[in-house]
Amino acid sequence: MTAPSSSTWSTQKIKITIIGGGIFGNSAANNLIKAHPSYEITLISNRDYALNVMASHRLVVDGFNSKQVTRPLSSIINNKVKIVVVQDITNFDDKSTDIISMASNQQINIPHDILILATGSIWTNPILTNEFGANLGQMDQYVNEQMEQLKTAKKVVIAGLGFVGIELAGELGHKFKKELGTGQKKIICVHPSDSVLDENYKHSIRSSIKDYLSEMNLTLMFHDVALFDESDPNTVILRSSNTVIEDVDVFYNCTGPKPNLPPTTLQELDLSNRGFVKVKKTLQTLNYPNIFAIGDINNVPGKNMNYREEHIQVLKQNVHAVVTSNKSGFKDYEAKEKALGISIGPKAGVGQAPVPVVGTIKVPDMLVVMYKSKTLYTDKLNSILGKI
Repeated sequence: MTAPSSSTWSTQKIKITIIGGGIFGNSAANNLIKAHPSYEITLISNRDYALNVMASHRLVVDGFNSKQVTRPLSSIINNKVKIVVVQDITNFDDKSTDIISMASNQQINIPHDILILATGSIWTNPILTNEFGANLGQMDQYVNEQMEQLKTAKKVVIAGLGFVGIELAGELGHKFKKELGTGQKKIICVHPSDSVLDENYKHSIRSSIKDYLSEMNLTLMFHDVALFDESDPNTVILRSSNTVIEDVDVFYNCTGPKPNLPPTTLQELDLSNRGFVKVKKTLQTLNYPNIFAIGDINNVPGKNMNYREEHIQVLKQNVHAVVTSNKSGFKDYEAKEKALGISIGPKAGVGQAPVPVVGTIKVPDMLVVMYKSKTLYTDKLNSILGKI
């Protein structure tokens, strides 16, 4: 963008477009609209509601209802922000975004001085998915379909026991405890390494999770990769052992998210090998200083909910630096290790936390249950969804 001069920028309107009505995009909109009166902000979302994605796996396993995990987007976002709910985003570049409006079914071009990508990642159903629908009616229909499918399923396969796979497995193990105990249901969890998670987590954490899942009568298989057989929807292939799991009713691929990047004509938007947006320490894209990427869509470490505040503070300062052409006003993003908790259903959980001098320690399981597993933050819904 061509920045306004320092003497005039405070009165000239700066058009800021944020793509993504999730926990990062909502927080960015609410913080930036208060940062300076010259900011004119448009938030583009494919839903008219805000969703606590950290509780979505419990929602589809029949542990929550939609009112516990959602709010109308208009009740979360500052009323000075323009909300545009879209059917689709057909293109974005460094000057504007092309969308198809949900309200008018017309294609609209939205110009911007600053663009913020906060579109997140896509997991396969039912977790963190785009299949929830544009409104709560569609969401409830989708969730009910998922619940009915799980109720009648006799064999479920989860591919990947990373963070998301573990939390989903824990919800299923809790919900279907009786059926798993009697053998009416079988839940098979497949992971490529010798234990859950990876070596970034303490051995005691990984061991505790294995114990919890085993006690739930889940079948754990390690050193293998589960692949969905597209030619047969009820068959899963185990790549390493070259064996087949037949009669699979539900398959969940939790081996990693895909970037939720809208179509773009930008030729120099650098992406990682997996398609995530490469950014500088300032959270600006490498070749377009007026385009930022925050949250799951970028390639930096530390981009989950624990790090949202750091992303937002860096974003606020650096947007200001761009619009004022203040080369010395930029701030770098740094992801420091933080405490984390992993829920294993509503009554179990494990966590670890960094302690100065001592290093990373395992925290008491009861604390994780109290602060995360029991509610999955539904008791703090407005703040989780980005309202300030």
